[in-house]
Amino acid sequence: MIGNFDESALLSLFVGKVGEIRKWTLEPFALDEYVYATDCFIMIRIKKEILNKEYPHKYNPIISFPSIPSLSICYEINEIGKLLKSITKERVIVTEEEEELCEECNGSGRVTYEYVDLKGIPYEVEENCPICEGDGFLYKEKEIETDEFDYPQYCPVKVYGGFLNAYYVEVLQKAMSILGIDTITLCEDLPNMSLFRLNENIHVAVAKLFMDSEAYYELKEKTKV
Repeated sequence: MIGNFDESALLSLFVGKVGEIRKWTLEPFALDEYVYATDCFIMIRIKKEILNKEYPHKYNPIISFPSIPSLSICYEINEIGKLLKSITKERVIVTEEEEELCEECNGSGRVTYEYVDLKGIPYEVEENCPICEGDGFLYKEKEIETDEFDYPQYCPVKVYGGFLNAYYVEVLQKAMSILGIDTITLCEDLPNMSLFRLNENIHVAVAKLFMDSEAYYELKEKTKV
């Protein structure tokens, strides 16, 4: 059975970002009967049989999902949306490196030292500039405000017995929207991660924040009727 959803859009929510040094996270990959996508903090697992595309097979020893879920706690997309709207986003600040000509060596990277021996004889020695270490340029980091806004870097959201980063709670919300589902189920709560079931073929694991914060947001579970 092929799933009726945009699998590229769904998987792209979970892969590593451009510039990530762990290159294997930059694209989805297949392992056994599943396809995975992860940035090492959130991971989606989808059964191959419901996907249209083929994905490269990669063995990865870190891939691990609980085999026997022990919980069934539901959260609604509307409640997730309300929670996320209550969080004040911050302007995104990026760091860029500025290049500046080294005035000590005038960009040559070399400087001349004079040494006078005990007999008063002077010697000139050319060495790497100690200020720019022979590069000819100095590099300084500059913070630049962008027009984008995002959640604070550490924005804890309490989900059942642990804290998740608000950014990844939003990833869950976006995944639900792509799949056209209203409810997501927390099916396992481990010390280091929370496991969610989106449907019988798709699961998402989210790394927990290791913190005990007095200031946090809380996602309310679906009221049982």
